Amino acid sequence: MLNGISKIVLEAIKPFENRLMYLEKRVGELQASLDDVATYNRRTNLRIYGVKEERKENTDQIVIGICASIGITISDEHISVSHRIGRKKNDKTSRAIIVRFVHYRTRQLILIHKKQLNKSIWINEDLTWTNLSIFKYARSKLEKKQVYTWYGLIMYNDGNKRICLTSTDYVDLLIDGEEEEK
Repeated sequence: MLNGISKIVLEAIKPFENRLMYLEKRVGELQASLDDVATYNRRTNLRIYGVKEERKENTDQIVIGICASIGITISDEHISVSHRIGRKKNDKTSRAIIVRFVHYRTRQLILIHKKQLNKSIWINEDLTWTNLSIFKYARSKLEKKQVYTWYGLIMYNDGNKRICLTSTDYVDLLIDGEEEEK
């Protein structure tokens, strides 16, 4: 009798399990789509780290000065908006500056020349939370210099080809594949 009831319950649950699997897959697809839209929305943004924070500072002028230090001439008209991000924690830690440029080309020019900056200031793409998590995880697990960002995506150069890293699970698969080759 108990086996019969179990069978009936399992048959009743099966459509719900199938629906749950479908919905979980759909949520994953929607999250990926939302992240793609957010990445596209950030295409004209950069984050600047290591700039000492001053009272009543003008972040537009700071960005213009940083650009001048690497040989790029821009003006206020090139900047849509800029400001410090995050909450101020203490006087010792300077918050990053986020800047949105009017034109994507301005952002790209700065990224190309960012290697000319002194070591105390660095510039990165404005990544989504998901891509930033993948980036940090990949750099902790793979060869750091081979993991980089490209148009908001996380890339890995394995020596033969460039690979787009879309999840931490994919990073783990790459690691497992490299270990099997050894």
